[in-house]
Amino acid sequence: MFIHFFIFAALYTLPFFLGHYLFPALSIEGLDFPIERWLIWVIPPLILIKIFEKELYISLKNMFTHKVKLKTFLWCFLPVLFYLVCGIISAKHGIVWSVNPLREFSSIKDFSFAFAENSWYALVTPAIPEEMVFRAWILNAFLGNAPTKKYKIIAIILSNILFVAIHLPVYIFVYKYSLFQTLASFVAIFVIGSIFSIMFLKSKNIILPIFIHCLWNTFAFTFFS
Repeated sequence: MFIHFFIFAALYTLPFFLGHYLFPALSIEGLDFPIERWLIWVIPPLILIKIFEKELYISLKNMFTHKVKLKTFLWCFLPVLFYLVCGIISAKHGIVWSVNPLREFSSIKDFSFAFAENSWYALVTPAIPEEMVFRAWILNAFLGNAPTKKYKIIAIILSNILFVAIHLPVYIFVYKYSLFQTLASFVAIFVIGSIFSIMFLKSKNIILPIFIHCLWNTFAFTFFS
């Protein structure tokens, strides 16, 4: 697991230091699709989960087929949606501080186009790749096949430390935030990563955290420029 993470982290992080991508961005049927990210983030975890399936908490088949109860879905979906909507309203009225300004839309059509485009981008770039690496594989591997409650907490903390670590080049070398902004962003990443982890453990289904992760990023990409 650690060998995979360091190879994966190197392939993901080196381009930020070198100033270019290791793989050219490709396009599928006119839709931007991050082939390079899926080659590094999605395919290896799928293979590793299958190989070590008997040693993991949730098997590859179960994490895509385990039924999610409506109560569990609403418990995950509604608070996140409420938080996102309140955050947008608060930012609009200057109640809370935001790194990026709130985006203005000229019409419903303009908003709909931006929301649809960002939904696709959020799904194929952050949501599916990050959840496959950090929840479906790394958290799953930390848990083992029979984790205690205490070990589940430790596994969530360890996996989300790695989740924060992988965002280092983005926030430090790309966004160039101040120290305070960077630390605040890392805390936020750790918290939201922990929420996605709890969703995965409660539902035993990777599709739920992927959906909520996609929702989270879609709102961020659409409403904040």
